[in-house]
Amino acid sequence: MTIKNRLQYANSPYLKQHENNPVDWYEWGNEALDKAINNNKPIIVSIGYSACHWCHVMAHESFEDNSVAEYMNKHFVCIKVDREERPDIDNVYMDAAHLTTGRGGWPLNAFALPDGKPFYAATYFPKENWLALMQQIIDIYKNTPDNIVDQANELAKGITATNIIETPENISANRSKGHYRSLFDTYSKSIDFTNGGFDSTPKFPLPIGIEFLLQYQYYTNNTKALLGAETALTKMAAGGIYDHIGGGFCRYSTDNIWKVPHFEKMLYDNAQLISLYAKMYQVTGNNEYLNTVEQTTKFFETEMLSRDGMFFSSLDADTEGTEGKFYIWKKSKLTGFMEPEHTNVICRYFNITEEGNWEHGNNVLHAYDSISQFTEKNNLDKDIFKQAIDKFREKVYSARNRRTKPGVDDKIITSWNALTIKAYTDAYKATTKPEYLDTALKCALFIKQNMLNSNGELKRIYKDGKITVNAFLDDYANIVDAFISLYEVTFDQEWIDSAFTITEYSIKHFYSKKSGLFYFTSDNDKEIVTRKQDITDNVVPGSNSVMANNLFKLSYIYKNNNYYNMAMRMLAIVENTIVNGGAYYANWAILLGNAAFTPIEISIIGKDANEMRNNIMQIYSPGLIFTGGVTENVPSLKDKSVTNKTAAYICYNNSCSKPLFSTQDIMTELSRLL
Repeated sequence: MTIKNRLQYANSPYLKQHENNPVDWYEWGNEALDKAINNNKPIIVSIGYSACHWCHVMAHESFEDNSVAEYMNKHFVCIKVDREERPDIDNVYMDAAHLTTGRGGWPLNAFALPDGKPFYAATYFPKENWLALMQQIIDIYKNTPDNIVDQANELAKGITATNIIETPENISANRSKGHYRSLFDTYSKSIDFTNGGFDSTPKFPLPIGIEFLLQYQYYTNNTKALLGAETALTKMAAGGIYDHIGGGFCRYSTDNIWKVPHFEKMLYDNAQLISLYAKMYQVTGNNEYLNTVEQTTKFFETEMLSRDGMFFSSLDADTEGTEGKFYIWKKSKLTGFMEPEHTNVICRYFNITEEGNWEHGNNVLHAYDSISQFTEKNNLDKDIFKQAIDKFREKVYSARNRRTKPGVDDKIITSWNALTIKAYTDAYKATTKPEYLDTALKCALFIKQNMLNSNGELKRIYKDGKITVNAFLDDYANIVDAFISLYEVTFDQEWIDSAFTITEYSIKHFYSKKSGLFYFTSDNDKEIVTRKQDITDNVVPGSNSVMANNLFKLSYIYKNNNYYNMAMRMLAIVENTIVNGGAYYANWAILLGNAAFTPIEISIIGKDANEMRNNIMQIYSPGLIFTGGVTENVPSLKDKSVTNKTAAYICYNNSCSKPLFSTQDIMTELSRLL
């Protein structure tokens, strides 16, 4: 009989993956820290997430091994952390890893003093290396403990210095159009115009970096920026990082051509990519981008949607102990799903070979071109080829569903669901399909009714009826962004009111007047070494850049100069870094663009406001801000109602047009300004 450890009582699916380990794991909390202090034992903080392949590898090699577990239990207090549940803890120990080893990633394994202060951190270790490292640390801890204390204190100083930013209050940003235009000179150097995305191996999508390219093309008419975005989105949707059978994107490609993915699928990636492909469809009118939106939302609704209308966090990279097993195929199996007359061409398109295009004779379905590009290059009938591909996909999908499916991390994260709400509102803007709006509204209503207090305080995690963990700045920033978007596509006042309330709470509990930035953690939460202030954008936009964009937009909706000044001060703090930061400061660059070119406000009031807005919002225009409704529900609508008529006003640079009463008149006025 297997004896479960205390993680059997955890709420996190990742922690529960370790409930059968012989390691005496604790969750992060006072029980573990008190034991470490009372017994003068160092701490192991092991951090990962449920979809992480190398986390599974280390668990199997080390944490399931009785001899390893015996040593860990005897000499350490061992704490398991789900980095998705507690990013605040992960942030601190990840900083420690970067400072001590120069690299990060998961699994993340940190060693700390009994008070939790780290003195060493690194990533994956094979079993023998892990044992040797622990023995070395215990030897130093027992014989020269002052060395470890000194190391921990120095590391704490480094972590604090990395995360705390002090700026003068009178700092101001260069918001000129020329400054914005100059960004592309440096930015373009990191763009892979051949394979798409940004030069790196492994290669991550970095959606916000690509979104900047769309915005830049819009404001400057730079065709090279559009080419960079088109190449990235075309190559990703054709490549192995995209699931050609079930839809949705894997987290990253292990190479620089999008061929072989790391097979885990994350909610936050796919949500941002839905938004991005919807916007690219608005820009180009290319139905292949719309197909990617439709297939990815179908994947969401088939594999990630809870009964409550919320979305799960991730799908595992592994099935039955093998990475990618659910997704890979032998050629002999795949050809059985093809019509004989199309076998050769489908194999060529997806690069399916007898010897396999990946490991052990297996094939990852991947292409180098879109269907349009492939059929044009090979002089094929596009419609016939697409029909053959669709039939092939249906048969493979049916067969694949009989396989053991990847595990689902079914916890609900507020921040990631906020990105998903935004994804569906962006899909709705591009298509006006009501089912997209319905999905966004159902998810948002659940958060509003279950995760949000009336004073604007949020919770982060929902699972099996339990609501846990105080929300972090990414939860607040992304839900405000999502609620603003919902207001713009519904003109329902409850969403903009909630966005305002949450913003006010965020300012009260997260904002530093001294630095002009927001902390990642609330002042109600216990500090771990230091309170982090993140300013970089990464696989998700940084919480400070999202909040700055929120404040900027709300300053126009509410005519709130304080919000505008806060946003511009935040922009000024990172202004010099934006120039050389590339995709890792892309959301700040987007804010700079909207500030430099000044937003265009479209205020529509009257009983037909929604219909009039829907006729306009399908155009891609990153500088548009919509307000409206039947009544004057926000300050920007004040004194704009017209008796018995639906009227629109186009406002730009503190000047508004006369009332406009038709879509044609609105488009004419917009064309003058755009």
